[in-house]
Amino acid sequence: MYIDDKEAEIFRRKCLEHGVKRIVLRKTSWCFTGYVEFDDKVYEIMLAKGSAYKYYYAKITYRSSEYLNCDYILYNPYGFFVFSQDLEDLAVKTVDKIKNILKNLSENIIEL
Repeated sequence: MYIDDKEAEIFRRKCLEHGVKRIVLRKTSWCFTGYVEFDDKVYEIMLAKGSAYKYYYAKITYRSSEYLNCDYILYNPYGFFVFSQDLEDLAVKTVDKIKNILKNLSENIIEL
């Protein structure tokens, strides 16, 4: 059993409510993949159910993978996972994680 369109829409809508400017998700092999735009930055995202089907997870990558596909995003080393048993909670945690990514990346930029 994989994540369905209805579940993906719940996640997408909640992300938009919490400050995401745009989010595009499409069904691929065993997950949803797409892009999320926040604070004028675009990240790759994947949304899936865990193997026990008792939890959901998202992975946000701040460096593009070679292809926009479940496996490439899953194994991309430049990203963060978020886990929850509730889709709305997962969306809130995902937006918080994106905010942390932005904060950490901006703190490590050296201007010349």
